[in-house]
Amino acid sequence: TGQWNAAGSNLGGSVSALFWSSGEKLLAAGSMTVSGSSTFLATYDAKQQTWTAISSSQIPGPVTAFAPANQDLNSMWVAGTASNGSAFLMEIDGNNYRPVGDVFASGTTIRGLQVLSLSQPHGSTPMLNDNQVLMVCGQLGLPNFGDAAVALYNGTDFTPFILASTLSGQSGTISNLFSSITNPLKSSGK
Repeated sequence: TGQWNAAGSNLGGSVSALFWSSGEKLLAAGSMTVSGSSTFLATYDAKQQTWTAISSSQIPGPVTAFAPANQDLNSMWVAGTASNGSAFLMEIDGNNYRPVGDVFASGTTIRGLQVLSLSQPHGSTPMLNDNQVLMVCGQLGLPNFGDAAVALYNGTDFTPFILASTLSGQSGTISNLFSSITNPLKSSGK
């Protein structure tokens, strides 16, 4: 009909990332309220046209980036800025919240996350399979390295991957990788 329609009526706040987990379920990340309650994650049921808050009491602040951690979408990676101003990164697997730890320098802003398949395996870790790596995009301060726009996390270590700079020579930022495959974990390609 050439017009915009609100997706439900009980959502407020800021949404920084969206992901369709199925044909009818949309996951939203950010700093939101659902029916007056604060949350950092929520799902929208397109059939019922309702929003539901996901318990986020262990997430230390607003979520700025989200990525599915497996093809079944029952595990996810989230990142953002904690209430103390530091950047955080964590895996959520059901009711298990696994923070990566305080690994980023001051001033880090994480804007994008994506799990990628590898052609050469690394050692398996509790957070990532041996054939996967987490790509972290943004303006990243990596200890013992400095600034990077993209880093790869293998479950134990970060490796700078892409450096970026502005025209004036300042450290640049990359927000995300985009692809026609919305969930690369479902693809058999590497």
